[in-house]
Amino acid sequence: VPANWPMILVSWYGANAYALWTHGQDWSQYKSAAVSFLPTEAQWEYAARGPKPAKFPWGDSDASEELLNVCWEISTYEGVSHVATPLTELPIVAVNLQLGVSPFGLRGMAGNVWQWCRDSYHENFYLSSEASFPNAWNSEGDAKSERGGSWVGPCDLA
Repeated sequence: VPANWPMILVSWYGANAYALWTHGQDWSQYKSAAVSFLPTEAQWEYAARGPKPAKFPWGDSDASEELLNVCWEISTYEGVSHVATPLTELPIVAVNLQLGVSPFGLRGMAGNVWQWCRDSYHENFYLSSEASFPNAWNSEGDAKSERGGSWVGPCDLA
């Protein structure tokens, strides 16, 4: 597997433990989002889209293969299991490519691989009053939020 590939197949717990460890924190409490250095959904969205929200990190112009790595023909993967696919055959691209670049210069903010957020997923969280709090994050629920889209998903999820 190329050294410049993104980390893949990492659980939320693994990502949280790594984030705690890299910040010099005790990572033994990795199962709790109460202490976390993963970005909240709101922080991730700001990092991806900038101060003026847009459809994609590069703005509102249409997505293209030059801008992000996603599944352009969703029927390609219908009914296909990638469990036995060798890693080197997955259509993942290197993290140093200029794809999914945000207004802040962050790469890979759309497409290629999903990115974990601190929050638990809730479809209507941003309609709640708690969402307007500084550093708001949703702690209710078990399913963790992911952002950015993936090589296996359609571009409208990026």
